Amino acid sequence: YQGGVSVWDFTNSAKPREIAYFERGPLSDTTLSVGGSWSAYYYNGHIYSNDIAKGFDVLKISDRLTDPAKRVRLDELNVQTQPDYFD
Repeated sequence: YQGGVSVWDFTNSAKPREIAYFERGPLSDTTLSVGGSWSAYYYNGHIYSNDIAKGFDVLKISDRLTDPAKRVRLDELNVQTQPDYFD
C-alpha cells in the first residue's frame, strides 16, 4: 500500500522495465499520515486507482508499448476472481 501506481513492460520477461509511475505525493510536509494509492487496476484502456485520503484517480496511458492492450475489451471486471476466458 501507499506505493503509487507503477506500469511495467514485460515484453522481455528477462528484463522487465517500469514505463510509467503515478503518485499524488505526501498529504502533509510536516506530519505523517496515512494516504497514497492503495490499489490500481487496468480495465478497458484506463488504470483506476484509489487513494485512501484523496479519493479516486482515473489514469490513461498513451504509448506504443501499451496501446495494443486497448483492443482487449471486457464486459466486466472483478479483481477478486480469476475467470477463465479461454472456455
